[in-house]
Amino acid sequence: MKPANPFGPGEELVFQVKVLGAKSGTARFSVGSPSQVEERLVWPITMQAQSQGLTDRLYPIRDRFVSLWDPVTRLPVEGRLTADEGRKKRAMSIRFRRDSGEPARAEVVLEGAGGTETFAETMDRSAQDLQSAVYWLRTRPLQAGERDEVPIVAGKRQWAMGAEVIGPSPIKTPAGKFEAVLVRVATSFAGKLQSQQPIAVYFSADARHLPLRIEADLLLGKLTAELVSFELGTDVKPEEDHAGR
Repeated sequence: MKPANPFGPGEELVFQVKVLGAKSGTARFSVGSPSQVEERLVWPITMQAQSQGLTDRLYPIRDRFVSLWDPVTRLPVEGRLTADEGRKKRAMSIRFRRDSGEPARAEVVLEGAGGTETFAETMDRSAQDLQSAVYWLRTRPLQAGERDEVPIVAGKRQWAMGAEVIGPSPIKTPAGKFEAVLVRVATSFAGKLQSQQPIAVYFSADARHLPLRIEADLLLGKLTAELVSFELGTDVKPEEDHAGR
């Protein structure tokens, strides 16, 4: 029997984002109530990012991404992005088709200042969007020495995200002190989000595998995101909670 997912409906994670040490925004991740897409049960995993302070005055950001995630297969059914960055708006949707007997494909719709573009491309049957890939990582054992690789679909680009579990690394965030495990994640971002080296992600060492801190050296500067507060979801039992508070 597959173990319970380490998160579930009702979970909410709030992060403080800093660039070059200055508070630049917040990111809120939540797992919503179960719904159905084409008779398939999904959990909507939603990320909402908003800039603040000087960043909000110079380059305001209002982004929202929803992954419709199948808790049985642990794969996304659909991803939906709406982005307002520097007062420029764009949108994207990705429909993951994994029909039996047919090649898996991603059906993508991109909307921007230049109009709407629609296309479909073959993909690996185990492909994820970037957000769902992080939640998928939380389902892994995260034991020292473990290496994982997962295919990512991001609009016109597809690439493989690699993750290497380094080992235990206790950490303190505004949400509390935690026994944690460090994972280095190799990405393939472009432009300002291009990372100079693997991104460091600290997960709690308990059954929840909460993401606690993210550290990335990007072209735009050092970025960190720290967990400020959280609420547990319904799939994690209280006796499975071993993180310090």
